[in-house]
Amino acid sequence: MTPHDPAEARSKARHRIEAAVVDLMAETYGQQAIATRPIFPGALSHDRVADPLPGLWAAKLLAALARAEIGRQARHAREAGHTWHEIGQALELPDDDHRALSEAAFEYLTEAGYGDPSFTWRCPDLACGQLILDYGPYNGHPDDCERGHATACERHGRELAAWHDERED
Repeated sequence: MTPHDPAEARSKARHRIEAAVVDLMAETYGQQAIATRPIFPGALSHDRVADPLPGLWAAKLLAALARAEIGRQARHAREAGHTWHEIGQALELPDDDHRALSEAAFEYLTEAGYGDPSFTWRCPDLACGQLILDYGPYNGHPDDCERGHATACERHGRELAAWHDERED
């Protein structure tokens, strides 16, 4: 699902972020950290702007929180049954010759460092409800990709059946 008008969505998001920086500055440092300036030289209309150095702090904080929200939304997507490929599409990650889109999405969200990268989410299946340790789209067999499902988990059972069906074709 993509926005109806990506340029308009980007513009609205930019304005909301600018306003969030100013609001955070006012709440954290008080009104003395906020200035006004003409919207362009000689204009009668003014914008509220953050003092630049504390504004950097506020923008960095908002960026970190936005990054955390990306992870939270991805967790919800996995819990809703979306694949790593679908998550990569939603993130508008590049699909290149060097790696699959599903791998790019997993790596983007896990920021792979040392050891085996993993991503956790809770299986919403009524028979399961377990915390799942997801090792990404690399290994093929569902038991190697996701660990933690209950034995009677219908969702994992469907994944196993689909994997076996692919092998028979």
